[in-house]
Amino acid sequence: MRRLLTPFWNADEGRPRALVRIGAQLAVFGVFSLVIQLAFWPIQRIVGSGWMTHAALFLVTTVAVVVSAYLGCRFLDRRSLGDLGLRVDARWILDAGFGFTLGALLMLSISAAERAAGWATYGPATGDGSSPALLGTSLVVFISVAVVEELVFRGYQLVNLAEGFRGRWLGPSGSVLAATLFSSVVFGLAHAANPHASPITTMNITLAGLMLASGFLLTGELGLPIGLHLSWNFFQNVLDMPVSGQRQFGYAAVVERIEDGPDWITGGAFGPEAGVTGLVAMVVGTLVIVAYARALEGRVRVHGSLLTRR
Repeated sequence: MRRLLTPFWNADEGRPRALVRIGAQLAVFGVFSLVIQLAFWPIQRIVGSGWMTHAALFLVTTVAVVVSAYLGCRFLDRRSLGDLGLRVDARWILDAGFGFTLGALLMLSISAAERAAGWATYGPATGDGSSPALLGTSLVVFISVAVVEELVFRGYQLVNLAEGFRGRWLGPSGSVLAATLFSSVVFGLAHAANPHASPITTMNITLAGLMLASGFLLTGELGLPIGLHLSWNFFQNVLDMPVSGQRQFGYAAVVERIEDGPDWITGGAFGPEAGVTGLVAMVVGTLVIVAYARALEGRVRVHGSLLTRR
């Protein structure tokens, strides 16, 4: 019996193996998400899928992912939720603020480059996107997206994969780097069903995952990647760019963007992640994150807290 359980149970650690833990957390989150969707279905039928419904739906989804991660940590991982990068303190808030500022500057730089090169023109928005209610709603939506995706892909998956990879062939640093690559590929594949997706967008979203993961690897916390992920999406939407192929929150755009440049540069209907502008922004963003970590930590290396997690 013990031999049959070995692929699923780590007797030395007294807990399920890494892939079992990851699968269980995703399954719990999937069930929670299904229940939430079913609960909101009659509400949407009555009041429609407007901005208030969007805000409520995404807020509840954020709670669901945090609860699923907590349950995974408590009953499967035998660790605290803080070990996934949610140890919120003054440094965490500083990292989150830096990440948010970086994402905003990267998107504004893409917009400026598009205007200067004639790849896109910007004018006043025709809708009510600048209203506080709509901007606030889109902010709530993209906070939820950032927390959900960073906690799942960078927090729970990366940490558990690094533990699963650690063994005879890979030491602590190698296992963390392998887990980073693997979780980033999964992150890219998770967006492969988005509107206007292609093999190029999947590859570029994988690179975006590596950029976001660099903030986690170098600080040991999710503050920086959550802040960066949030502002990257939020300012794309504010600037009337597609957000990974999505346009359903375009009601919160404060300008109207008309794309004139080639899709391979601007990203076309998928957004900057599918073009050269987004790729350059990812490279620059990663380099800035490295410089930030070096300034605060004194040197660039995988954070010690990730290397010592069992």
